Amino acid sequence: MLPRQVGSGMARLAGDFTRAVNHFQAGRYRQAEKICRQILKRNPAHKAALEICGLIALQQRAWTRARSLLGRLLERDPDNASAQCNMGLACLELGEVDSAMQHCLCAVRLVPKDVDANNNLGRVYQAQGQMEKSLACYLTALDSAPWNPLLLVNAGAVCQQLGQSESAVTYYHRALQVVPEFAEAHSNLGVLSLDQGQYQQALRHFEQALQQKETADLHNHIGLTRMALEQLDLAREQFSRALALEPGHQDALFNWAWFEEYHNNIKLASQVSDRCQGNDSGHVGLLVLRSALARRKQDFVTALSVLEQLDSNAMIGGTDQVLYLFEKGTVLDRLGRYAEAFAIFEEANETKNRLLVDDFDEAADIRRCNQLQVAFSMANERLHRQTLVTSSVQGPDPQLRPLFIVGFPRSGTSLLTQMLGRHTRVSLTGEMPGILDLVGGGCEEILGSDLPYPDCLFDPAQPLTSVQVQQLRDHYYATLPQTGESDGSGAWLIDKMPHNALHLGLIRLLFPHAPVIHISRHPLDACLSAYFANFELHRYTASLQITARHYQRMMDLIDYYQQNTQCAVREIRYQDLVTDPQETLHSLLEYVGLPWQEDCVRPELSTVHVKTRSYAQVNEAIHSDSVNRYRHYRSQLAGIVEWVRPAIQRYGYDLR
Repeated sequence: MLPRQVGSGMARLAGDFTRAVNHFQAGRYRQAEKICRQILKRNPAHKAALEICGLIALQQRAWTRARSLLGRLLERDPDNASAQCNMGLACLELGEVDSAMQHCLCAVRLVPKDVDANNNLGRVYQAQGQMEKSLACYLTALDSAPWNPLLLVNAGAVCQQLGQSESAVTYYHRALQVVPEFAEAHSNLGVLSLDQGQYQQALRHFEQALQQKETADLHNHIGLTRMALEQLDLAREQFSRALALEPGHQDALFNWAWFEEYHNNIKLASQVSDRCQGNDSGHVGLLVLRSALARRKQDFVTALSVLEQLDSNAMIGGTDQVLYLFEKGTVLDRLGRYAEAFAIFEEANETKNRLLVDDFDEAADIRRCNQLQVAFSMANERLHRQTLVTSSVQGPDPQLRPLFIVGFPRSGTSLLTQMLGRHTRVSLTGEMPGILDLVGGGCEEILGSDLPYPDCLFDPAQPLTSVQVQQLRDHYYATLPQTGESDGSGAWLIDKMPHNALHLGLIRLLFPHAPVIHISRHPLDACLSAYFANFELHRYTASLQITARHYQRMMDLIDYYQQNTQCAVREIRYQDLVTDPQETLHSLLEYVGLPWQEDCVRPELSTVHVKTRSYAQVNEAIHSDSVNRYRHYRSQLAGIVEWVRPAIQRYGYDLR
């Protein structure tokens, strides 16, 4: 019996399909798709042709067409794992997350270890915010393909969102071992570096990613990095480039608008924010920005009406809600609705407290203050008097000497810095990390001591030498910016770091002749303003009671240094600075050894940007609106009066 002959039509279909497959594998998608469409005209149920057309549609990012073709295929072959996987991808890209989940789960059930199926399922879980499940899928896929760069970047991105920074960096670097120019890996490493304050490293990664593919997102991130580096013109240029590529890029518009508000360019900030879309309750940051702009124009009614467009109950206690509440509290305070304002600030701080990974350790704060008092006692001063160098304290530039300004946060340190910084013989560099860097491990490392700071300074078995003191001093100078924010002609370099007040003993050791100015504000005003500020680093400010107790410990320590360590501190009061600026500044300049200059009482004319929570206030003309602010909140502050009463009496304030 002769074998059955294949019909000529069937043979032609088989030959056409073979040619389509060859074109597809060679990347000639147009030719492959043309042949497959001809096949489907003759046989609409040809599963292989449907699959190839679906794959080509995916390659072309034609998600709707891909979904249609793959849907037809799955009607005929529901157990096709590859088709289920690809259908999940098409649905995900179309925003149909529930359908994507069904198809990806089906693909994984059919082939549990399939790399693509687990990768797509991981992406779906990621879109739903189920990060732990997403990571588990990526890890399953990596078991089969441990060096797949796409999987490594996806796993790194989820670790990044889970706060597992070290794991994220490991995955990204593994991806770069395989593909050194992988743009997504460099971009994500740039974001991590930016979040961690490693700005130069962030720039390197963003620029490497940019070499592979120019995107609006990358220019936006470079703009944020330039902002952090205070490279203002370069930051604006990057936001402009992002918008040239994608005129409606909302993140670039939003960040640019905040950038201009932060640098007191209110008109331009308003113009940019008007280009942002989204007036509904879903865009919290944008409406908070528009409220802040109205508030900066003294239009508090409009600011409040903007905020009232937001549904605060829809925000589930995240950072958006914290921003919203602090802004609303500020606006209500400016409207004179003080009871409402305080209630909102309380809610803001309670919400922030729930978000903090670590609470403020008050017991550790008490121990630290006690250790500092013991270490810098008169006994230790006498023991090491011969080793304390009192001359040759200049830094690399003998014409540049430090002038220290200390005080509790929100007590006027930024305003005083701006005023003194208007003097032609004073240089500004912002808040300088030098002293805190020494305190945070620098002293032990330089001295080679096993004892922590401050005990390492007064180790009987290893007394300080003049050479070591100079090494500590050199380390301090090495932390200074390469260029300040003046023309470099200053004789004095202002070191304004409020919490340097805790380390006046170290400052006296290193710079025994340096001027130290402590500016105080009414203790109730200082505590209230700190509590009303959305500080990220000063975690004690999330509790009014802890703020008050920390305030008093700081004031007690300043007093201890003055009484027991020969640390000369010039005391001034904020209310004197703003009510009688000429007399107060005359006296301070005389103390420092500088001649009077009228510009010092015009801080609003300064072109130097202030990188603190006081950035808006210190660029205004001097006013006394914030003096005795506590009087509007007497009942709410009653519980902290006894904690700060010693400072009220010490600095000559009252409770009227």
